[in-house]
Amino acid sequence: MDVHSNIRALETCGVRFVAVSQGLDVRPGSDAMSHLILGVLASVAEFEREIIRERTRLGLSKARKSGKLLGRPSAKLSPAKAEQVRALRSQGRSWSQVAEQVRCSVWAARCCVVEVGSENSSA
Repeated sequence: MDVHSNIRALETCGVRFVAVSQGLDVRPGSDAMSHLILGVLASVAEFEREIIRERTRLGLSKARKSGKLLGRPSAKLSPAKAEQVRALRSQGRSWSQVAEQVRCSVWAARCCVVEVGSENSSA
């Protein structure tokens, strides 16, 4: 539906839509065949999206039932590494430099600094 309304809006403005790999040329006053092919391709794309969504839901459900932990892995660093991150940041090092030196992800380095900040603010 969105494809059709967007193409109609483009046609109204006098814009020509060309999909080279599909051999599709939709322009103001174009033939009905181009519109038909566009509709079929849009329907196939929507069908594929729904199939992917369905498979993803089924896969997540199966993983949950088998007891797998989903989501991002924990970014907890050892207290020694967390202290090293804070020290390097206080020296003005960038997050990527800190992560490389401590041998962790930028996400893990940032998390240990955020955790300390929230602990200090709640005290």
